[in-house]
Amino acid sequence: IRITAQLIDSTKDKHLWSETFDRTLTAENLFEIQDEIARAIVAAIDQNLGVQVGVAAPSPQRTANVDAYARFLQARPRYYARENLPAVAELLARAVEIDPDFVDAIALRASVAMLSSDYDAPLGGSRAAARGLSRQLALRALALQPQHGLALGVLTNLDSRDNSEGRKPRLSVAEVLQGFDAALAADPRNLDLLNWRGRWLAFVGRFDNAEADFRRCREVDPSYMSCRVNLAGVLTVMG
Repeated sequence: IRITAQLIDSTKDKHLWSETFDRTLTAENLFEIQDEIARAIVAAIDQNLGVQVGVAAPSPQRTANVDAYARFLQARPRYYARENLPAVAELLARAVEIDPDFVDAIALRASVAMLSSDYDAPLGGSRAAARGLSRQLALRALALQPQHGLALGVLTNLDSRDNSEGRKPRLSVAEVLQGFDAALAADPRNLDLLNWRGRWLAFVGRFDNAEADFRRCREVDPSYMSCRVNLAGVLTVMG
């Protein structure tokens, strides 16, 4: 593979830095290449702009299988766009079939199953089946990684939905918030977790706190539509 990274001053259309990485891609060095490029970009920003952006965080070792990772990368942007969730679920199911211990793909599929009934396409054919599958997948992810933020958030979200719809388990507001807090402690920049906690805070009338979560979500990724829509909604309620 050949990857070229460039740093350009967009106000002057001036080329500041460029580097080309020619590498042989294998399952073993996939994440090493990501880390190498990230470190080079951080150094280039520092040297050319005098901006300290910190140390490039190492890429999480999601899977050692390139084919499984490719399907995960195909699924993720469609998931965030809420685009054809059944197809997203199929991509993730194939990724997990290739690598049964691919915990991020399992957890993301759990979230897809939970959300699928909101988009009139419940996995398994019914809302109950979709939620049951979601809980099963989240527990499977936590068996592999007990502090997986998204999986913890899916379970809390499922419980909070049961709460709001009058089904068991009946959790207190504090218990639901503790669940989301624990999930965010494990994965502080997760867009879904910020969005879900914000929705729950708005549901119980804590609009200032909900606004803060939606704004933080937008800071992490301004393009994430769910947080933008929910921020607009909570601001409307607040007048």
